[in-house]
Amino acid sequence: MKEVVSIDSHEMICFLPMCLSILLSSIITFGLVLFLTAGPVVWWTVKMMLEFVWNVGIPYLMIIVILWIITWIQTKRFMKQVHTYYSE
Repeated sequence: MKEVVSIDSHEMICFLPMCLSILLSSIITFGLVLFLTAGPVVWWTVKMMLEFVWNVGIPYLMIIVILWIITWIQTKRFMKQVHTYYSE
């Protein structure tokens, strides 16, 4: 008899370090680019970097979130298949 397995949301925590490391590296990269291009802070450079974050960073984060959700769903399906296989 096959058992029905419910997979808790704690499995999503497995992917949080990956997302956080990508986010942290993006913030560090943005900070370095801002530091190297602005030098002494120039307002038009800050404005340009904020426009860059808005135009590139938001879609970049959306892509990361979408990939994270797809990966979580696929992992959930895989875990169900593994459990079903070994419970037979």
